[in-house]
Amino acid sequence: MQIQKLNVHCYPKDVVEVIVALTPDQRDYVCRKSFGPLLDITVVNLETRGLLDWLLENTNPMDMIIRAGPGKNLEITKDVIHQILGLPNAGGLPEKIDWAEAVAEAAAFKSRLGLRPRSFGVDKMKQHIEKCGANSVSMRCFLLIVFNRLLFCKGSFDITNDHIYWTRQIEQFGDFDWCQLIYNDLCNAVRMWHSRDKNQVTTTVYGCCLVILVSLVKAIRLTWFDSNTFELYQIGHLYQGIYLQMTNNFGTFHIF
Repeated sequence: MQIQKLNVHCYPKDVVEVIVALTPDQRDYVCRKSFGPLLDITVVNLETRGLLDWLLENTNPMDMIIRAGPGKNLEITKDVIHQILGLPNAGGLPEKIDWAEAVAEAAAFKSRLGLRPRSFGVDKMKQHIEKCGANSVSMRCFLLIVFNRLLFCKGSFDITNDHIYWTRQIEQFGDFDWCQLIYNDLCNAVRMWHSRDKNQVTTTVYGCCLVILVSLVKAIRLTWFDSNTFELYQIGHLYQGIYLQMTNNFGTFHIF
């Protein structure tokens, strides 16, 4: 079977670039909505995607446990997600998405921003964040980038109607269990990975795949006795200092 090329839309670099450009007032707004921990994310560099392929393949979609070898199990739970991202892990969930309402809300939001239906991407969101100050509109744009590039990655880079629909409830964001939402989405992403067509040249990785990668922090040193060895050193904050080296043909993965 040929090795599939990965189509990965979890792209934290865009989130980092926006965070760096936020004004103090905008940062305060993000913190009030309980998304403050994300402001500490620094640059992420993935030199190889082979590690992600291996991790997804070894994550059981039935129990969300990464099985790296005999006795080497790492369970992904919403509490693990909370440890990694620092987002709320208690409360309710956003109202269920109604497709017709989501389409209408997306059209209204684009119109409010003066955008054409097909001119709605991260670059446009960045422009509005820069010029609109710390109001609900600019902060919806910020959260749309966070959803699109980090937390709820889809099959394309386009900002989706369901994400826009969620952000209309921005004033209640601090009351939602975001870790449960991310966990649910990640479970679906792992199921989709295992049910993919392996004969296709490329395959899409959905969800917040960074959670799967950083969840290896739970093991300070993890050895997989099959001519492959993982060495993991925790240097500081989960996002601000992690170095992971694989001594096999996958290469090297860094998070700085």
